[in-house]
Amino acid sequence: MIGYSEHAFQQVWSNSALRLTGLHSDMGQTIDIIDNGQWNHLGGPDFLDAHILIDGTLFRGGIELHLKPSEWYAHGHHLDTAYNCVVLHASPMPAKRSIVRSDGTRIPHVNIERILPSWLPLATSRNSALPCISTILSNMDALNAQLQIAGARYFEELAERHISLIRDPNNPSAEILRSIFIRSCSVLGAPANRDSMTEAAIALWDRRLCASGNESISLFQTAGWRLNSGRPYSRPHIRMTQAYALLDNILQLNPSLLLGTSAKELMWQIIPPTVGAQTTNVIFKTVLLPALWVYATLKGEVNISAQVRLQWDESTLPPSPSASMAFGAIVKSIDKKNHKGLTWQQRNLCLKRECSSCRVGIRMMN
Repeated sequence: MIGYSEHAFQQVWSNSALRLTGLHSDMGQTIDIIDNGQWNHLGGPDFLDAHILIDGTLFRGGIELHLKPSEWYAHGHHLDTAYNCVVLHASPMPAKRSIVRSDGTRIPHVNIERILPSWLPLATSRNSALPCISTILSNMDALNAQLQIAGARYFEELAERHISLIRDPNNPSAEILRSIFIRSCSVLGAPANRDSMTEAAIALWDRRLCASGNESISLFQTAGWRLNSGRPYSRPHIRMTQAYALLDNILQLNPSLLLGTSAKELMWQIIPPTVGAQTTNVIFKTVLLPALWVYATLKGEVNISAQVRLQWDESTLPPSPSASMAFGAIVKSIDKKNHKGLTWQQRNLCLKRECSSCRVGIRMMN
């Protein structure tokens, strides 16, 4: 049983992690792959412009990978002219049938099962430990470098969320305050009522309901609320009261303070004291800092945007529960400034097994 996906197979191939010389085809030829080719994410062969020596003669063209050689025919490649550029077929199994293109040309097939890494099945299984888990401690330099990249990507992702909420770029101060309110309410609703809280925040902002009271009752009658989920202090009726106070504070804020005061001072002016310290910390770092960076960038305040970005880089933020679980005790060995990168890393690379996009994965493959 193979136990891994074709995508994982392609990842390993694309990173030149395999010793692809001295191979033998089903036609008895000696195959030496000089260049694995460019990974093609569109239609046609998996890899383009590969350089291959077949019995010492150089060929340039496509390479098609399959878990089973029979998939060449099952996928209809033998009838598709787009695959007439393929000069090599590779699989972790021997071919029981010759591989023939639509132009009638037979192309060599190589069985590379013996040179595939033993950890490859882990690169597909979502239920197993991370493929790199046993080697991370000996690659902490690569991991911390990777998490610095992940932390930067996380910040960019958070900033993009604010940008997506801007409706009128000609009124950036009002738009960024609206975005801060909506994104803060999303944090207040996490995890069980994040979507419902976000919808309520949009409605509250549009209606400018600044006083807590009976106006909020209708918001709890909409579908999706989980009224008894989470810890008592994060139940919706408590979070909604905090949302009203947050809205009051934001609407009373002088927009000039967005760039005229420190991010910390702004946090104390906006976030109600009834919001716990941990949630306040999350809002400050995942909502306020990216919002201020976006606003400063829109206003052309390069120095302020650089200061905000530096503040993010130097900050610490606990990783998400899923990231903590995936990396386990290794989290304690990671630079605390890189903990925030674990959240992005787990969600966007580790969970999807995108090992070829990770410095640790690339080092392990090679």
